[in-house]
Amino acid sequence: PANLTAEFNAASRNSRLCSLS
Repeated sequence: PANLTAEFNAASRNSRLCSLS
């Protein structure tokens, strides 16, 4: 499902951002 992929992408981006911070 595209929705699931989008959610996963958002979570990955959020996690990466948190790690960067």
